Amino acid sequence: MSSYKEPQFKEKEFSGSFENEFCLIMHFSFLDLTVLLFYVGLVLFSGWFTSRKKNKDSASYFLAGKEISWIALSFSIVATETSTLTFLSIPGLSYSSNLTFLSLGLGFVLGRIIVAKLFIPMYYKSGFISVYEWVGNHYGKFLKRRSHFYSNSLAF
Repeated sequence: MSSYKEPQFKEKEFSGSFENEFCLIMHFSFLDLTVLLFYVGLVLFSGWFTSRKKNKDSASYFLAGKEISWIALSFSIVATETSTLTFLSIPGLSYSSNLTFLSLGLGFVLGRIIVAKLFIPMYYKSGFISVYEWVGNHYGKFLKRRSHFYSNSLAF
């Protein structure tokens, strides 16, 4: 038997003024504003810093000149696929129940390390840009198109 109790939320009555409701919700302290401005400044600085190098062609642009480390590449992949909903909901889910969901995250980390150590060097050595290009080279254009179609249909 668990001692866990569902959190009880009381419904707040609407005061009749949208301005009052908005100000209560969107109250920024000085610390909030400082953190927000620091984050925006950091993003702008990193964009400026990385754009100083001129890319010679599109392959250099999309593959970062094949000079990016596996750790940075792994963080980039995770940042690309992690949505804001995931970033905000997982801590709440862990807090309200238990840490079983953390096992999925640990599996993701382990998977990223395996992919980074085994597959990324293969892509760099072979010159392929995508998995579909590798499939097309080894198994033909028909399977390349089918795997691409199947992967895209899963996204919908």
